[in-house]
Amino acid sequence: MLVEKHNIFALLAVNALMSSLLPPLLVKTLRRLNMNKTLLSLACFVFLAGLSGGVSAASDSFCVSWGNETTVTSPPATSVNIIRLDDGTLFTAYILYSGGYDGAIYASKSTDNGTTWGNPFYVGSAGQSLDPSCIQLRNSRIMCAFSPADVGIWTTYSDDYGNTWSAPVNVSRYGFVPDLMELNNGEILLACSMGCESSICIRVMKSTDGGVNWSAPVTVYDSPDRDSKADLLQLNDGTILSGFYTLIPDPDPETGSYWSSLKLVKSYDNGITWTDETTVVPFYSAGDPRWISLLQVNNGEVWAAFNGLELVRSFDGGTTWGNRESITPGVWPSLIQLSDGTFITAFTTGAYPDISSEIHIIKGTEADCPVLSVTKTGSGSGTVTSSPAGIDCGTDCSEVYNAGTTVTLTPTPAGGSLFSGWNGDEDCSDGSVTMNADRTCTAIFNSNVSLTVTSPNGGENWKAGSTHPITWAYAGNPGAYVKIELVQGTSVKSTIAKKAPIGSGGTGSYNWTISKTMKTGSDYKIRITSTSNSSYADTSDGFFTISK
Repeated sequence: MLVEKHNIFALLAVNALMSSLLPPLLVKTLRRLNMNKTLLSLACFVFLAGLSGGVSAASDSFCVSWGNETTVTSPPATSVNIIRLDDGTLFTAYILYSGGYDGAIYASKSTDNGTTWGNPFYVGSAGQSLDPSCIQLRNSRIMCAFSPADVGIWTTYSDDYGNTWSAPVNVSRYGFVPDLMELNNGEILLACSMGCESSICIRVMKSTDGGVNWSAPVTVYDSPDRDSKADLLQLNDGTILSGFYTLIPDPDPETGSYWSSLKLVKSYDNGITWTDETTVVPFYSAGDPRWISLLQVNNGEVWAAFNGLELVRSFDGGTTWGNRESITPGVWPSLIQLSDGTFITAFTTGAYPDISSEIHIIKGTEADCPVLSVTKTGSGSGTVTSSPAGIDCGTDCSEVYNAGTTVTLTPTPAGGSLFSGWNGDEDCSDGSVTMNADRTCTAIFNSNVSLTVTSPNGGENWKAGSTHPITWAYAGNPGAYVKIELVQGTSVKSTIAKKAPIGSGGTGSYNWTISKTMKTGSDYKIRITSTSNSSYADTSDGFFTISK
């Protein structure tokens, strides 16, 4: 039985470990071909067999096209979570208010993948009930946990797909904002926020008998700041992730907003011990994000969503995280992915006790995202980076971006080089590229270490016995002197000056008196070479003429 957990996609975005082992261009190609996980594993294995270098990261672009919003229930409602039942029904639980914070847990169901929704039905209450979390167990029982204000953690269940519900049971005198998850071994974890020695911390309890009895709480994370609203996810390899937000207790004195960050810890022993935290989203001032939701998507990536309806994701099982990407305005997201690849995000349009807040869902489907490729040409060298991040060329010269994204390319010439402009697609001319199709931009880097003959440079007619300036330009550090040679055809005919001063300010000249007995011809050139560094050298571009 496939069990799709309610919060597993909404506030945190984590990515595929296998994908991170492949070169960026190969990963992007495989994704665009919708390669399944088995084939991606094989590709990873074949690549690793010949691997001798480092590991490259995959694209940060989610390549998901989000549709129109659908209303699940009218206001006032908030604090939603969504799961998919084993009969294909979508089940959303939320708080429906009768006034202020005085609410109860209700739910709605959809049998057409969220296109239409039935009327709200009562799930349970124990006073001002908040923050429902629901899962479907292997035996098809739907279990929901919620946290009435100041009354601890309560659970209720239904054995008939939500038609009737058991009387709520208090499973803990303490704690709030619970999250439920059934482990691969059939045990149930319940994470919640509780008061700890330093402040509010994250703890978990475990049930080995289907939710009848629960263990004593185990501390997952405790810091001097307020740590709250944990969300649990078990990866395909058995690792358990617990994502949560950390809130600095005092508001910013200038903005009045609370600084918060999203963090994550891991357990490799079914929730007994936990690792140190990893930062998912650094501290930023954005109100008070009380919801975090984790999902391992069908291709193995781990994603996370958070208030404002933004996503981040990890390609290495939650160790490192990529850039943020917006979905739509909203709070308290809860996201799932269906077996056909469709993403469904449930969220609320406002925070309680906003009497206008509604429950909405939005669907996302995989999009064929355009690829931006960067090439380099010219006599010099340099790197090109991008904003949004993704290209660091250098080594990663191709990136997938969501359609419509404007990408700014920044060229950085290496020492001794200069950036001379862009070639490639027309939209590349100013380094700002709108990704409405695949684009290729070519950065031109030319050497800034040069010596160039400027006269004679082709076409001149100088008479034997006359005097003319031989001129040149230089850049870099060619040394103090140059050698000047006369070339006829392809061979050096004579040396004009063995040690002429280089000049100053980037230019130099030498007055040459042509011998009266010089053989006439139209196939002459001048070659100038630094006497101390032969890499500084140049020859006239074209032939000049010596005549009588």
